[in-house]
Amino acid sequence: MACDAGRLPYTQPVGTVPLAQVPNRAFAEMICGALRANGIEAFYKAGFPSIYGAVVIWVSEADAKRAAEFLPAEVDPLPD
Repeated sequence: MACDAGRLPYTQPVGTVPLAQVPNRAFAEMICGALRANGIEAFYKAGFPSIYGAVVIWVSEADAKRAAEFLPAEVDPLPD
């Protein structure tokens, strides 16, 4: 899985969990980039209209706790 700018299906890919919700794609791409730089595969999916709407970042279940450590202070992880 790589950051995909929301082009993945609207179903949850097997073995992934939502990590956090952020206000836009640019912020999601920044966080996905930080996760990838630290060896964590991530992607995001946006609702419609995705240009202005909230975006959810997804990671594998196995990486979820570690990925939460890389979130900026102003972003809270989504509850389990």
